[in-house]
Amino acid sequence: MDDEVSSSRPNILIAMSDNQSFPYAGAYGDKLVNTPGFDYIAEQGVLFMNAFSSSPGCAPSRASILTGRYPWQNEEAGGHQTLYPSKYIPFTDILEAAGYHVGFTGKGCAPFNWKQGGRDRDPAGNEYNDIRYAWADSIVIPDENIPDPEAFASNISMVDYAENFRSFLAAKSDNRPFCFWYGSREPHVPFEEGSGLRSGKDIRDVMVPAFLPGHDSVKQSIMDYAFEIDWFDKHLVEMIEILKEKGELDNTIIIVTSDNGMQFPYAIANCYEYGIHVPLAVSWPGKIKKGRIIEDIVNLTEFAPTLLELTNISPGEMQPLSA
Repeated sequence: MDDEVSSSRPNILIAMSDNQSFPYAGAYGDKLVNTPGFDYIAEQGVLFMNAFSSSPGCAPSRASILTGRYPWQNEEAGGHQTLYPSKYIPFTDILEAAGYHVGFTGKGCAPFNWKQGGRDRDPAGNEYNDIRYAWADSIVIPDENIPDPEAFASNISMVDYAENFRSFLAAKSDNRPFCFWYGSREPHVPFEEGSGLRSGKDIRDVMVPAFLPGHDSVKQSIMDYAFEIDWFDKHLVEMIEILKEKGELDNTIIIVTSDNGMQFPYAIANCYEYGIHVPLAVSWPGKIKKGRIIEDIVNLTEFAPTLLELTNISPGEMQPLSA
């Protein structure tokens, strides 16, 4: 790949939480969650009020995002815990063939059996999950990166997403653009009971959806859910700081969203609003006007063709929908 062309193409960081409904982010006015990362991207770019996933389940939604095709067009990849047909090429493969450094941390395009479908790696890219917190049975990271155990919860992933992002960047050549998929495993259930209260959250700030009972037990579960959203956002903040350190922020498209809605009744696995209405903020310094709020309906399936268009890369044998 030509060095000049390579360096002129934007980097891409996709930050995707696992089961987070709209409007659980500070930029939407929710007081329960602490999301400075999401709020920063919304402030520096565009905040979407009506973003929807193509499915209320993680696997088909993620496959649609990567292929630019709706679940019913992806055959087995339109299901859950099935194989992923290799004929449906993800945009990450197209970017890599064009010279991009491609990888992911946390949860990629899952849960799928992509090996059975004929692929040799996760459709999200090369895996970067080796760096874990010091009390996990893996690589020990520097002391300054160890969080306060009181700020942790038993069911939160031990993977240090941000440090794996740093490792990913260290593995690329200086002029090569990158596409990184940060797939947090939070706020997927099970939540640690009481983690939200322990973190200092106030039950009076809980917004209970109208279809759920307003019992304290439900409010406490939503507080625990919010605590895990905070954890996802904490790593996003660290990744933004890493980009600033490396001078890459101004040339990076950052997309922050979720695969589908919250893991509560009448939300996940249901095509009701809280199952498919998700947060979405996008920034690209100097290219996207700051502080915009978009009311138009958008679908996450549009990511693949749009990103290929923005990077001026042909979809080749990929079969995405038109952007």
